[in-house]
Amino acid sequence: MPERIKDKKHLTQLIIEETGCDAEQAKLVLDSTGNDVGKSIKIINSLLKQIMVLKGKFKAETTNIYGLVVLIADIKNNQLLRATNIVTYNPGIYQTGLDQPWHEFERKLYALRLGEGSLQELTQKLQNNIKSWINKDKDTQFFEALVKNNRELLESRLVEEIKEISQDQNIKLDIQLDEVNLLQFKELKEKIDEDISKLQLPENLVVTEETAALVLEIEMVGETDKKGRLARELKPGETVWAKLTDERDIAQYLAKLLGGRVRNEEGREELIPLTAPVEEVEPGKEKVRVKVRFGPAIMGLAELSPDDRVSVITNGHKLTQWWKDLLRIFSLQK
Repeated sequence: MPERIKDKKHLTQLIIEETGCDAEQAKLVLDSTGNDVGKSIKIINSLLKQIMVLKGKFKAETTNIYGLVVLIADIKNNQLLRATNIVTYNPGIYQTGLDQPWHEFERKLYALRLGEGSLQELTQKLQNNIKSWINKDKDTQFFEALVKNNRELLESRLVEEIKEISQDQNIKLDIQLDEVNLLQFKELKEKIDEDISKLQLPENLVVTEETAALVLEIEMVGETDKKGRLARELKPGETVWAKLTDERDIAQYLAKLLGGRVRNEEGREELIPLTAPVEEVEPGKEKVRVKVRFGPAIMGLAELSPDDRVSVITNGHKLTQWWKDLLRIFSLQK
């Protein structure tokens, strides 16, 4: 067999492997470009409309949980390329427009994952659930629904997963489907990945080893006599009184939800102390950092002098009803 024919077959195979096109398409474009493999691949990728993007936003109307979802799939090869989402307490996220280009939507989603109110535990759980669902349905429902633009099926399956992680049956979901050519996806994917790698955590967001949590500024309720516990002697597991003094919008919203910000008889809002278990104590010569947990993914942080005295609740004290209600409402702990 002539060497030229062998080379042509080899080039055709390279294009097929790189683009996923069929042999006839590869040969046609290869001939038109004078056997330029690089140019052939670029042309084919720009013509292949085989990438479908699902953008969605949802709100759990009973538990006040909100989220964004983006799923990107290769519908020719029945392959899920990207599955990203965020779950948060921040109601402003539901105002995100679905008509913006997919790469801008995904970039914003990643940035929001590092913002106020992001629930890392639920975010990861929803992402895992969606991937598990799609893997089970591979070559069947999910990809067929994308090809046929079956929004009803896609919405119903996503709502099932959102109900499961939010423990809320009252879900509102909006989705939009976009078709993207392979070349655009590959080029923008690289740019997005580069941008995401540069994202930095805000200073006011502390990430623990187990989960990312919203950290709120607090003021510990002190004692003026020797009955109070010295800050330097506080231990994880002890229960203290703390006021949510953080002035950010999300913090004020959560303070009201937890019962730490109420209206008095004169109609003015005032802070009242809440009980919270000590999660972590970082002692120091000049200051002690005390971290408490108000609930799943909600932490409080105070900086005290080592000699400050803090009101500690005895072991016999029962948790206040707001703590029980919080765990019941969000059902985030197994």
